[in-house]
Amino acid sequence: GRGSAVPISCLEGAFALPDFDIGALGWNAALATELEPGLVPGRVTAAHRAAYDVQTAHDLVRTRLPGRLLHENADVAVGDWVGLADGLIRTVLPRSSALVRNAAGRATLAQTLAANIDVAFVVSSLGPELEPRRIERYLVTIWESGATPEIVLTKSDRLEDPWPMVAEVEAVALGVPVHVVSSVTGQGLDALRARIQPGTTAVLVG
Repeated sequence: GRGSAVPISCLEGAFALPDFDIGALGWNAALATELEPGLVPGRVTAAHRAAYDVQTAHDLVRTRLPGRLLHENADVAVGDWVGLADGLIRTVLPRSSALVRNAAGRATLAQTLAANIDVAFVVSSLGPELEPRRIERYLVTIWESGATPEIVLTKSDRLEDPWPMVAEVEAVALGVPVHVVSSVTGQGLDALRARIQPGTTAVLVG
């Protein structure tokens, strides 16, 4: 739906595997230097009302925040790297990016939708519902997040000539890659897949 964000790499890591390679989810030496000794690294793959699913190198853990972090109103989102001990989240590692929106009706209350995103794909179908100005607003939010935006225009097979609509989008997205794709014909899908390499985290918004 509109405004939704689906972390692709996080979803791919949501199934616990023996000796799972968390490097495929983006774990690297720089993050390792931020982790306190004795803590187990993991990535948040789902956020529930009072619990979180965290993928570690050995398991998919259902965990929660201890009282101290609850008292501090710790901000934990899907995509965060955390340090675990005794089955609880003890620390949240610094973020490289954060996709944030203001809660409805309360402009001062921000909600983190996803953290540590490398590429954010703004998705819209080609047709009467295409709104270039709405895409432009998404691009501004993504640039502010620290992630890199790209645009995915779907259902190109529905139009005899999709390129005038593509040009409208390109006009509000100068310098931003635009992928024109069709799941029916396969157009553009290989190039899109190539943008999501192991260790890269991407989200879909739109």
